[in-house]
Amino acid sequence: MRLLIILICSCCSIVSFKASASGQEQALSEAITSEVEVSKAISLNAKRWNIEPSEYQRYTELLKGPLGKWNLNIDPILALGMFADSPAERQRFAELYAQQEFKLTQRTLQFQSAYRQAFNRLYPNQPVIDSEGLVPFRENRALRKQSYKSIQNLSSKLITGDQVFVFFSKQCTSCHSNLSRLIQIAQNIKGVTVRAFILEASSDSDVVTWSKNNSLPGAWLESGLLSLNRDEGLLTRLRRQSGNRFRLAHPMYLLREGRYYDVNMEMKL
Repeated sequence: MRLLIILICSCCSIVSFKASASGQEQALSEAITSEVEVSKAISLNAKRWNIEPSEYQRYTELLKGPLGKWNLNIDPILALGMFADSPAERQRFAELYAQQEFKLTQRTLQFQSAYRQAFNRLYPNQPVIDSEGLVPFRENRALRKQSYKSIQNLSSKLITGDQVFVFFSKQCTSCHSNLSRLIQIAQNIKGVTVRAFILEASSDSDVVTWSKNNSLPGAWLESGLLSLNRDEGLLTRLRRQSGNRFRLAHPMYLLREGRYYDVNMEMKL
């Protein structure tokens, strides 16, 4: 009887061991399958961006740090260029980025031209939208007046070497007047430059389109007095630092000797 019990226990242990081994094998197989799928996904994404799999892997690691908190949607080439380990690597990513943005800009402008021709042919003499009848239009008009007042006040605060950071919505097609006034003020003070940042711009083609829609003179850019940039989350960071949540059509900040000042708040310089 005792022998029978021992045999039964031994059989149960063997069955239990086999079941445990089978579970471990399944878990290992699933882990290997998952790792292969991740590797394939990394290789595929790397190919799409014309970079090496190891570089795309580093990009995903960068997004787990402060960069991801700042801008989770930043593209791999821009991210890797910003965090390049050497000047040569930075130059390589800069060239890749330039090629990418050039192609996107060309395609965007070509489609925009085709769209305008199609719209004018299908709906001649018909405006796209009567914006003045909308509540947001009236609210934005008030905000633009407040921004103009901030620009006027800025004229007495600028000194040589200041950089003015001003932010415009990508949808704005009537920003020329306020930017023109800001440029006029900057021209009267030696060494002052204006850096305009376009909110919601996902590519350089968005910035080019914004510039064309607002009929910006090329001389402003060629002289170095004005530069156009994508926001890339900069306004959010500056607002977080200053604590200012006051709405303006065109938020402005002043960079002086490495320190940022909020032009929209009371500046005591």
